[in-house]
Amino acid sequence: MNGEDNTFLAGPRHSRRIITIAAGLLVVLAVGVLLVVRAKDTAPQEPSPQANPSASPAPEASPTGGSKTPLRLVHGKRTRNGIAVGYPHSAAGAVSAAIEYWAQLGSTLDPDRARKIGDTIAADDFEDAGDYLARGPSNSRRKLGLPTSGPLPEGSTMTLSPAAYQLRDQSDDHMTVLLLSYLTTTTPSSGVLNRVGVFPIELAWQGDWRMRRPSGNDGDYLSLSRTPGSAEATAAGWQDFTQ
Repeated sequence: MNGEDNTFLAGPRHSRRIITIAAGLLVVLAVGVLLVVRAKDTAPQEPSPQANPSASPAPEASPTGGSKTPLRLVHGKRTRNGIAVGYPHSAAGAVSAAIEYWAQLGSTLDPDRARKIGDTIAADDFEDAGDYLARGPSNSRRKLGLPTSGPLPEGSTMTLSPAAYQLRDQSDDHMTVLLLSYLTTTTPSSGVLNRVGVFPIELAWQGDWRMRRPSGNDGDYLSLSRTPGSAEATAAGWQDFTQ
């Protein structure tokens, strides 16, 4: 454990609070993603959900930033189990898939739903993806002080809203997409809390962009967390996208 060890619900209770994730390890969703929290609140902002990509043509994305032209997202060609799939074999297709997959995974507290998402988006060698990802909602519930199984208290929700992206290890058939995202949680005890974090996903091209088993290298991206849309985010290499 590096830095200050803050809990998932660190900080006092406030409505629409944003906590910038930047120091002290925190496991979110138990999908192998390690995030960090620092006890500093930014000015309240509304998350910007952008989970539904546009079908317009898209330029290629650069690995770490530098382009001032927002990446235009693309639609998946079809839907399976309520998830858009069938993305083009391009960087824009990979980013679009990553946004859809993370928005789906990060917006459920239902283990059965997470299992179905895993079974739908996993790469061929990620054979236990359904069971692996189904552990996430249970862990998230526990971190939020909610029952780990069964019905949730009325109004309990979690929503992940990607706001910017970077690419790593980019090749024709593999790449890692980093998403700077808002994570918004609502519980009876804590109200509405907004956090900001870096959510990586490793993708492989297998006739579509598929999620690979997390490699456990997520700590490499902890220092990249910034407030979306800020000058600091741009300086850290975060790039915008548009629908």
